[in-house]
Amino acid sequence: MAVFLAVLKTIGIVLLLIIAVILIILLLVLFFPVFYKLSAVRTENEGDPPVDARLNANWLFGFVRATGVWNGSLDVKVKVLCFTVFRIPGPDDNENPEDGYITDEDLQMALEETGDAGDIGETVASDDLSSAEDSDGAGEEVSDQGPGDETSEQSGGDEAENSEGPQDSAPDEDEITDEPEEENKIFKFFEYLSRLPDIVRKVFCTLKKACDNIIKAPEYINYYLMLLQAERTGRAFEKAVRRGGKIITEILPRNWKADLTVGTGDPDSTGLITEIYSMAYPFVAGHTDYTADYDNSTFLLDLSAKGHIMIVVLLYQGFLLYIDKDIKKTIKRFRREKE
Repeated sequence: MAVFLAVLKTIGIVLLLIIAVILIILLLVLFFPVFYKLSAVRTENEGDPPVDARLNANWLFGFVRATGVWNGSLDVKVKVLCFTVFRIPGPDDNENPEDGYITDEDLQMALEETGDAGDIGETVASDDLSSAEDSDGAGEEVSDQGPGDETSEQSGGDEAENSEGPQDSAPDEDEITDEPEEENKIFKFFEYLSRLPDIVRKVFCTLKKACDNIIKAPEYINYYLMLLQAERTGRAFEKAVRRGGKIITEILPRNWKADLTVGTGDPDSTGLITEIYSMAYPFVAGHTDYTADYDNSTFLLDLSAKGHIMIVVLLYQGFLLYIDKDIKKTIKRFRREKE
């Protein structure tokens, strides 16, 4: 009996340790924030990319790291410790985009490095020289023949032509190729005629549906107006805005700074942009430095931002949105009319 109790005690301790490890990992995932840093620069210097944006994120003291770069093309890398688990390669990687295809330039460079290009050139030149010698030899053989031989060959050719007799001339290639084309055109024309009733029927059905929707349009408008004025819809909209606002606030950076220089080349339009910035100034005060260039057309940006995201907040707010009865019933009412 004591042995049995000791075994049960050991099993219980092991299970408690496993549960404790799982709880610790779960708490770390939920409550340990994901830190991120974002930077974006736009310059007009020659040789620089139009936009250079970079995003660095890490979680659990760098246990998981992610890097994203955009400077004309996307390059994303996700690492766990020192192992890359996900990658979207950029254009600077040493990977051959043609995957096994050898281009003419690569072949020429390889030949130049190995010194085979000269051998190939000599081989081609020797082939040309041998073909020229063969043609000269053939010409000498023809010249060695006597005049009597040429006369006999000509007479033999004339007799062969006379023995064959008159022959009909072959038909022109244009006449042969024109007939199938005309047959294909006729066949396509009759095929189109056979499909014409189906086309007319489909057009008629489409017009009928459009007319039905036009007739029912006032009914739809009244239904959605009543639905928008319903008390449940107002509560659902208020909850969605509140929960969604908390999610957006959690994602947005806590600290950010932007240096902005804008100019359109036209003082009137540049002044309009400055007025818009003045209206938004209470929301961006202390975070932006704005410069208006009334003489040149330019747009320069230097943005830096950093913040953190609590995964538990996103899951909690999303769960509340998912289980809310007012939001569920409002969505069902909007979909019911469409179905």
